[in-house]
Amino acid sequence: MNILEFNVTYFERKFSDDNERARILSTFPEVVQKAWRNWKNKKTSDPWVMISSADGGINFCFADDQTPLLIAAIPQLSKLKDAVGREEKRDENELYKLLIQRMPIDKDGELVFELDEVEDIHAGVAEMLRDLDTVDVLTTFGDTTLENL
Repeated sequence: MNILEFNVTYFERKFSDDNERARILSTFPEVVQKAWRNWKNKKTSDPWVMISSADGGINFCFADDQTPLLIAAIPQLSKLKDAVGREEKRDENELYKLLIQRMPIDKDGELVFELDEVEDIHAGVAEMLRDLDTVDVLTTFGDTTLENL
């Protein structure tokens, strides 16, 4: 048995104007219109409606195979969604920077600056960059570099 299903939240997502929504909805089979009204009036929480061939559902078969044409793609959609999420996170992370200030040390391994001076330097740089929410400041011993996270 071939079944076509339709999610009636489509009408709410795509049409914010009530008149436009009503006009578009009127072009759909009565079973869809009824499902929309029931969902909208909270008579059902399930937005999916089955549309049989008697109600206007159409199934196109290729050869004798009744398997939906793109069914094999469904498991890959989950992987695609995960990959897109990882890529978005990677793109977001590329925006973040870590400013590393390495305080110089002398040939004997002693700090060139006193610890309170290092603290003041760190606080000054952190204050200069406080409006940049994509840059953090780390103060250590040595050179200054800017790193991607």
